[in-house]
Amino acid sequence: MAKSSKTRNSEDTEENTTTTPITKKKPVSKGKKKQSDLFESIKKKCNLQRVLDDWIDRYTDQDPEKAVWELLTMLFDCGGADTTITFKDFKDLDIEVAATSIVEQSDSQQYPLGNKRSKILIENFNEFWREIVEKCKKSIIFDNYLLDMVALWLHELSFAAKRGVRHVATQAAIQIASSLISICNDLRKDLNATTRQLAGETKNSSRQKQLKDNQLQTSNRLKSMESILIVRLFTGVFSSRFKDSLPEMRALCVIPYCNWILEYPIQLLNHQNLKFIGWLLGDHSNEPRQAAISGLCILYSNENYINQLDPFTQCFKHRIVEIAFSDKTPSIAVEAIRLVSIMSSLDLLDESDVQKICTLYLVDQPEISKAAGGLIFTKYLSSTQTKIDTTLATIINSTSTATAASNGRKKSKTTTNTSDLDEQQQQQISSQIYHHREAQLNALLEFLDKTVIPDEPYYLVQALWSTNGKSFFIDWPFWVDYLESIESKNINDKQMGMICKFLSASVRIAVNDKVKIFTPPQLHHLAQYRAEHTQTTPMTINTDGEMEVATTQQPPTTTKRRGRKSATPQQKSPLKLKSKEHQDEEGEDEEDNDINQQNEVENDGKPDEINESICREITRQFIIILPELLVLYRANTIVCESLIEIARYFVLDCYVTLRLQSKYTALLEAISDIFTSQPKAQLIDTISITLENLLNNGKTPSQLETASKAALHNLFTELIDTLRLTKITQQQSSQQSQESIANSQQQISSSQPDIANNNNNNNEENQVFPVISTLYKLDSLCKQFNFADEKFASMIFKFTDGSVNGIPIQTIDDSDTIIIHSTSIYSQLLMWSLFSAIPSKFYQIDPMNVNILQMFYLLSSRIISTLKNEETTHRLRHFMFTTFIETRSLFSPVLNLTNMTVYDISLPSENLLLRNISSLFSQENEYSLTYLKVEFIKNQQISLEKKKLAEINKSKRKSSGKKSTGAGATSEEEITSHSEKETSDHETDTGASNQQKIKEVDLQLLNNFIPDQQFGERAVELITTICNCIKYSFVTQSTQLFRSLLKQIALSSSKRAVDIIRDFFRKHPIQSGKFEMAVVIDLMTSFQSTCIEENVASNADFQHHMFSRFRSLCQWLVSDFIKHPDTLRGVIEHFLNFALKNPQAEKLEELLEILDFLGSKLSEKSSIEFIKKRIIFGDDFPHIDLINKINNTIEFQTIQNLEPSTGSRTSGGKKVKQQLKFASATSTKKTTPKKRRRRSSKVSESEESEPDSEESDYEEDRREELQRQKNIIKDQIQNDEDEEIEERASSEDSSDFEIPTDPKKKLKTSN
Repeated sequence: MAKSSKTRNSEDTEENTTTTPITKKKPVSKGKKKQSDLFESIKKKCNLQRVLDDWIDRYTDQDPEKAVWELLTMLFDCGGADTTITFKDFKDLDIEVAATSIVEQSDSQQYPLGNKRSKILIENFNEFWREIVEKCKKSIIFDNYLLDMVALWLHELSFAAKRGVRHVATQAAIQIASSLISICNDLRKDLNATTRQLAGETKNSSRQKQLKDNQLQTSNRLKSMESILIVRLFTGVFSSRFKDSLPEMRALCVIPYCNWILEYPIQLLNHQNLKFIGWLLGDHSNEPRQAAISGLCILYSNENYINQLDPFTQCFKHRIVEIAFSDKTPSIAVEAIRLVSIMSSLDLLDESDVQKICTLYLVDQPEISKAAGGLIFTKYLSSTQTKIDTTLATIINSTSTATAASNGRKKSKTTTNTSDLDEQQQQQISSQIYHHREAQLNALLEFLDKTVIPDEPYYLVQALWSTNGKSFFIDWPFWVDYLESIESKNINDKQMGMICKFLSASVRIAVNDKVKIFTPPQLHHLAQYRAEHTQTTPMTINTDGEMEVATTQQPPTTTKRRGRKSATPQQKSPLKLKSKEHQDEEGEDEEDNDINQQNEVENDGKPDEINESICREITRQFIIILPELLVLYRANTIVCESLIEIARYFVLDCYVTLRLQSKYTALLEAISDIFTSQPKAQLIDTISITLENLLNNGKTPSQLETASKAALHNLFTELIDTLRLTKITQQQSSQQSQESIANSQQQISSSQPDIANNNNNNNEENQVFPVISTLYKLDSLCKQFNFADEKFASMIFKFTDGSVNGIPIQTIDDSDTIIIHSTSIYSQLLMWSLFSAIPSKFYQIDPMNVNILQMFYLLSSRIISTLKNEETTHRLRHFMFTTFIETRSLFSPVLNLTNMTVYDISLPSENLLLRNISSLFSQENEYSLTYLKVEFIKNQQISLEKKKLAEINKSKRKSSGKKSTGAGATSEEEITSHSEKETSDHETDTGASNQQKIKEVDLQLLNNFIPDQQFGERAVELITTICNCIKYSFVTQSTQLFRSLLKQIALSSSKRAVDIIRDFFRKHPIQSGKFEMAVVIDLMTSFQSTCIEENVASNADFQHHMFSRFRSLCQWLVSDFIKHPDTLRGVIEHFLNFALKNPQAEKLEELLEILDFLGSKLSEKSSIEFIKKRIIFGDDFPHIDLINKINNTIEFQTIQNLEPSTGSRTSGGKKVKQQLKFASATSTKKTTPKKRRRRSSKVSESEESEPDSEESDYEEDRREELQRQKNIIKDQIQNDEDEEIEERASSEDSSDFEIPTDPKKKLKTSN
């Protein structure tokens, strides 16, 4: 009950902290909703100080109770309360009773203070409550009424059901608490000052008495303020907000809460207050977790209270590390990494945890990677960087001081000596900086040795680039000085490779030639992802054998310098020319995934122009030392590759301006020497790209043209001579073949290895290896340069049969490699010849250009003969098939303009292509299925390990809880946890044998499985090629082809391949309904058989996983693939007929469950047609319950579609009336079986166990209802019979029954 001012002045301070009991109680009368004057004032721009002064005057001069009531009314209005309380109720009733009308109001999301557009109201509201305490801190704030009453009401309002009321109460409490903490600090300072003064006074003096009175008054005031702050606000308001049902409310007061703890640590810095923040670290919503992390950053940034935070640190540090490492929200993970960085600098975390967080620079999220880079910089580089900055600041200060002194005095002879001393100082300072930079480099090398992948420094440079570590990477003079003195340093080859990779990555990022960082799904899959996504160029339909050529390499390598224009087609690679010309001719080529991806890379490169000024700086710094380093480390492929990448960005004009043409020649000689001597594929590709930029970039000065042409000619001639001089004698070959056959027979009868056979194989490999290496080098060069030579083409074509100078190679791998490289070279030569012969404006060639046609038909005949050979390996078949489709698709627009009958060489038949597609997919599916099973078993093992670890941690926590004497478990809890532990141990022991059996069966598969590093890109290449086959009508549309392609959606582990398939069918849907139905039936039949194969059924959990993939596939078919209304009904009827004929089929129940899902997606017309042609199953059918479930699903779906809300959307007078009549009959007589089903589901177990008459009545009513609905549907079907017959007759002429056009006619039409 409110009190008068006289009563308030006569009571003691401590007694007034509680509310006086109310003697008179009556029901609360709801006041009318009328906005208060204060609310009207602050919701718009106003003089807030004047509003506060007026209110203070009303409080002090008129009625304090009414003034407080005005404050509460303003709170209710800001919170959007539906009603308010009258002044009489406020004055007479108890607070709990008076607040009932506000607290019990229903929730609403809209309220004035929650509107983001009400910025003025929000600002004025916060300032009002903050200033009202500040203005009254010398007067009425200590009257023992104002703050007490407001705090009590805020406590009651914090439990309101309406979120707006809770929000305004919490917001007001935040502002009041902030001001109270400031007042408490001032009072504590005054109390300390008074205490010191009192200690210095003499006894029995008047001043001593006055000081004691002041001390008592200040102490009472301090206790009163602390009581309101801690008891009323912290315990009454904020503690309940941390448990609020809304995440934004839980996060509202976290940041102010942490600031208050630091501002008033004497009373607030304790474990009781910190535990609320620790609880929010495990919140399921994002806002509270992020607010808790941000608040902890504030707490740990203050080093003065780290010791008081030690209990909290020991309790929650593992959760902080867990959030930083594995939180799914990037912003929260970034903030947690920042917290880890702060705690790591204070040595509060374990070294292993910090090291684990540092490895996050490898993840795909750029924000997380940069945050991890900041942590790495703080831990490994910040100390030395601080020393460098201090040294540089010393140089700047000394320079400015010397300049000022020289300006203030006359010139003299001693000036020279001063400058000499300055140079010595500069040398000393440069030496200090050099040693600091070297220490930073050593620290990074040490860090990389501890990471998961220590050979990928590019991502580390990218992560550190946004920090102060950038100054280290762009310190080019340091790199030059370090490399010049590299021989005197004690570093191994591995460290040297790391250093050069650091330098190469720094150059690449500095010139703005950045690479898109890979996106591994998880860190433990990083190694596998690198193997699948580390190619030099984006994946395209490959005629060049690029995927067979490119080995696993680091992602920073690309084929082109971005931002540079090429003047002529000869200055571009044939692969890019193919994409451009193909896009000019075919308007639909933008739908091809391969061309789209390549265009995206080129378009992404346009805004990232190469920084020419930095390129010039890099050229001037490394122009002299680079050739010397290449000669010195010519045997180290990693070092050579990184150094040659730097030469890619050299500006050739600098050689002329600096008069260092000899260094250009020395650089080309060193690169050519490495190219001819080193066989590593990754290094060869890098050299080819660099040579294209050094020799064929369109900006070569005339002074360097002679040297560039001579270097390229000499390199090409040396490679050709190597091929010509390679000889394998016929006697050696035949003798080796006979010996290999004999040795193979001996190995069958004996298990001992044949040493002689191994020696012979080694001899053959030694002779064939130079040929393979040379072909690969020529293949790499032909992708960058146009070697238009008929003799060269004819010589290369001789290798396409797998022989060397007419001598066949017996080793299958070597023979396939020779065929792949030689075919790729020949294809590149054909592409160069084609685009050299095509004019710039018209995509056509001379019909009598015999050279191009002859090369095309020679290539086609060779590929056809390879594809027809049944003994062709999967690798070679894949390459030949993709190469032919790519070449054929590029030549298809121009072949109709030529005389194709000149040569008696036919293109491969469709059956041949289909057979090869089936063979390729069978191999890929076998590997995909094995890969899926291996990954599933790995996940099973990981989940088991996590469960074991959780049990171990749980037991540790229980044991530690028993030992603790503080907030530990009670004795009853200990007994309960002990019994639970015994029960869990018993369950673990009983199930351990079964789990062990599963591990023993699958362990052999895990150990024997060898991952195919090229599977992902090979799958993308094959799928893209087959999509082009369908698009250009190279093969007829068959169910086998579409089934093989669609099956990859559920089987392929390559997300990129799945996206290509989905995008293709989205843009090219099947036109015929009958064919679409046949494809879906064939696909589902094939996948059902896959799910019941022996290798799948051997693991029941994996089989269940495969059926879940089956369901996901069907879900995609319904949502994106099936376009015709009758397809889904036909599929369901087909498989129901299958179930009727094969009731004992394996895993039939899984198929019926999928059919039940498909039945829920049927349209109204299809549902009626299905019911009309219902398939009758006998009661003795094994899965009759599932059959009834499918029928009921379709029937309920039909009734739902025929309700009046849907019936109004149909057209046709008679049919609409019938549907409305049917719907009305349904609505009048329809029962509510669903409600009964819900009521029956809540029956207790005892009632369910005994047969109940009410349940049987329910089943009988349900059957009667279903029968009645069936009769209604039959009447509807009978009434629409004539119209259905007409529609069926007209549909025979529709596109569903359209005869497919001839592929040749389609090809001519498209051309």
